[in-house]
Amino acid sequence: MANVLIGATGSVAAVRVPALFDALTAAGHTVKIVATDAATYFFDTAPFRGLGSRPSPLAGEGGGASPPGEGGAGLR
Repeated sequence: MANVLIGATGSVAAVRVPALFDALTAAGHTVKIVATDAATYFFDTAPFRGLGSRPSPLAGEGGGASPPGEGGAGLR
């Protein structure tokens, strides 16, 4: 299956991130979410922690993304 990266910004479209994440992981894909702090206003990040995804903030938002192989710092 594919490795998928979902990028979310502070747009109202970010409300669809949870449904997209669920659909992709149900199909067997590995999913990583990268979101700005503003994007997290539109969805709860807690369900994505520890579910095979490695959510992390975008560079310049909360300290930057984690280096490869170190997992995500977690969404804020």
